[in-house]
Amino acid sequence: MSSWNMKPNTGGGDWELPPAGNLAAVCVALIDLGTQQESFQGKPREARQLAIVWELSGMVNTKTGKNHVVCNKFNASLHQKSNLRKIIDSWRGTPLKDDEEFDLFKVVGAACLLQVSHDKTTSGSDIYSIDAVASLVKGMAKPAPTFPLIKYSVSDGINAIPSQDWLPHLFGRKIPEVIRACVEFRSSAPPASAPPASAPPASAPPASAPPASEADDTIPF
Repeated sequence: MSSWNMKPNTGGGDWELPPAGNLAAVCVALIDLGTQQESFQGKPREARQLAIVWELSGMVNTKTGKNHVVCNKFNASLHQKSNLRKIIDSWRGTPLKDDEEFDLFKVVGAACLLQVSHDKTTSGSDIYSIDAVASLVKGMAKPAPTFPLIKYSVSDGINAIPSQDWLPHLFGRKIPEVIRACVEFRSSAPPASAPPASAPPASAPPASAPPASEADDTIPF
């Protein structure tokens, strides 16, 4: 599985390089970033994107006194070749069926093993990569989140954009800034109620994730 490099939080003084290794983690947020404009192979394009945020269980950031949080950005597509599909299949430990409708918000509150590695930018700055996401080893205790769980869709509106100060940055940008720059909120049209056809539908988030005791023992979601 390919890696997804993240730049450090350059906007504040509480960023600290998270530890590397195969680490127990729990998903604490799935955030719809809306339709983002970007460049792909030198050409402009628009893509519906989302961010997944994980809390590293027991791995304390010495600058904040709270557990480290890490994140990745994905195109909101469950196509067989998409990075998001690879992550979901590996995390579940069983592949999605091609005709299966999957609620992405199910991952919030779900535990996993993250393979985190360290690297440096060309300028010498420290960065981390999330190289793989897998289900917990059988018999391994499920980590519990210490941060409140977040489920956000752009259909919830601009006033509901999550702004918790513990959320990590995406490539040096605050997540609320990324969301506000999306096509849905920059145009006069109302926010889209669902992603493009290639992505799973975004439903309004429930108040909280189901307790871990209700989860299946073999498939986390």
